Amino acid sequence: NKNSLLINENLDLAQFSNENNDERYFACVKDMILESLDLTSKEKMIDFGKGGSSRLAGDLADNFTDVVSEKIDQVQIPTTREKADLILLHSNFLESLPNPKSTLTKIINNLCKPKNSLIFLSTSFDWNENITDSKNWMGGYKKDAENYFSSQGVKEFFEENEFRLIKKDRLPFEVPNGDGSSKVYQENVFVFGR
Repeated sequence: NKNSLLINENLDLAQFSNENNDERYFACVKDMILESLDLTSKEKMIDFGKGGSSRLAGDLADNFTDVVSEKIDQVQIPTTREKADLILLHSNFLESLPNPKSTLTKIINNLCKPKNSLIFLSTSFDWNENITDSKNWMGGYKKDAENYFSSQGVKEFFEENEFRLIKKDRLPFEVPNGDGSSKVYQENVFVFGR
């Protein structure tokens, strides 16, 4: 069953919620983003996922004149003349990249407006050394003999790129097992703005 597969593969709350139409997740995340949007003109939103437009992008589409869905491609980040007001990064976006910092830098430089832009990031920080070498992780290791959490690494990265943390939350989600039991995971959600 697809829920058991979710446990064995990368955990992905956005994808799981999309497939299971989880209203609680979408209501919380949509409110989080809309409360952060204090942009005078909301023209363009770019939705990065695993192909096709996400439910979240669909829920937010009425607030934008242009919505673009991009498949995750760490090699080629699209460039456009029109920069985005909002970028959605979900579907285990960070965890699917060999070098998350490099790809995020390209997104910021090529797709974000220099002022009044937001980035929404949803991640379980489920790093996999088969995809991302541990030296490229954005946390989840010891730094100066102290635990250095991925949430710290992500926050510091965006601050170094002139984004401030607007909102942060951890959303629980329950994944049913095939035997009637379930397991609860935590998804980290961030809204960064500049």
